[in-house]
Amino acid sequence: MNNKTAKEILKQMHTLRSLDPMVPDYIRVKYTRYDDDFVVCIIGSKKSAEEIMDKIKELLNTRLKLELNMDKTIITNLATERARFLGFEILKTTNCTFTKKNTLITAIG
Repeated sequence: MNNKTAKEILKQMHTLRSLDPMVPDYIRVKYTRYDDDFVVCIIGSKKSAEEIMDKIKELLNTRLKLELNMDKTIITNLATERARFLGFEILKTTNCTFTKKNTLITAIG
């Protein structure tokens, strides 16, 4: 590799989005799916979450001919509110994120 090629590669690298989590517009996305239910967790801005939700809506509609159930679809901040997924409450604590099973009591007989 000559010096000119190396400079071109470095120039291209600088145009790519950063993978450094300390950069303000860095976004982390994780999702979990079970059957036809899914949850998408985002560490990023509310605007980013709304943009991702719009892309998911479009993908579901155009490719799969499906629609999101807007009664079950929310954007929330887990630091201040909880979200429900498959009978679990998802919330953020000060040191970790965990789920708590919803308790169901039934009478036998």
